[in-house]
Amino acid sequence: MITHDNTFNLGGVTSNICMKLTGNNTTAVLGLIKRRATGRRASPPACANGYDTAYLPFAKGHILGLEVGGTDSPYNVVPQFEDWQGKANGEWRQMEIDLDNALYQDAIVLIELTYNRPGIEENHDVAMAQFQNNQLRDWTDPRIPDSYSIRVFNEALDPSTIITALQFDQMVTELNTKANVFSKQFNLGTSMPEPDRSMYINQYALDAAYDYHDATKLNREVSMISLILEPGTIETVRTAVGQNPAISQAEATAIQGFPIMFAYQKGLTLSKVVKQRNKRLAEGLPTATEYNIGLRNAGVKKAKKPKVNHLGKLGKKYA
Repeated sequence: MITHDNTFNLGGVTSNICMKLTGNNTTAVLGLIKRRATGRRASPPACANGYDTAYLPFAKGHILGLEVGGTDSPYNVVPQFEDWQGKANGEWRQMEIDLDNALYQDAIVLIELTYNRPGIEENHDVAMAQFQNNQLRDWTDPRIPDSYSIRVFNEALDPSTIITALQFDQMVTELNTKANVFSKQFNLGTSMPEPDRSMYINQYALDAAYDYHDATKLNREVSMISLILEPGTIETVRTAVGQNPAISQAEATAIQGFPIMFAYQKGLTLSKVVKQRNKRLAEGLPTATEYNIGLRNAGVKKAKKPKVNHLGKLGKKYA
């Protein structure tokens, strides 16, 4: 089945994309890259294949992002791991930022998806219960895409002219003979990708810190953040988290204090943690090392849009 959307308008820019369905799953999207602002947009619609993302680690993710010409058609929405697709340090989000580049304006983008997860379609209540029991579980529901191929071509094509699945396939065959100007492949398998996995490991670490804090309160009063800044606390948390069979020893050993503190108190900044640590040092109190706290590498590096080079347009860059 083929469906189009060349009427969706956002910020004065209209989409032109064609979506191919196999059963209820969207298996390919062909569209023109249209750069636009996406402020004040509505929440995405439910996934067309029926997967309910509520209270699970998934977002209703656009296959072709709205800021690069996508649409709010349900056929352009699939379950995607929330931080992987939405946070600045998520690989999918970085790919979208890379596409939001003046070099690719009006180029054709082809996104192909596969659905090879080996499990059965899970009832939403069952999926929620399984997730609450193990936040790092494998996700095997076949309605969740397991791989994506994103390629951009500097070709003059009009997706709205594709009417049948045969025409779509013929267009893909033709594009396969052309040189692409952008290419990215994601093979997710069944496990949770970064940065979602680290986020949930930090949740486990926070639970361990709570247990340690409760035990500490039997002898003395100390705030959670102050406790985490004390020497030995992070090692205690790492040991506790390392007992979880879903978390590797390498992952447990890599746990640091700042992400735990951030999980404990949203909005906490690295500068505030540094200030508290410096206060401890000024008072002659011992403190955890910079590595254990994560002062050197705890900040999330924001993804940046690439600059347009001096050649000015896509065709010359790749001529």
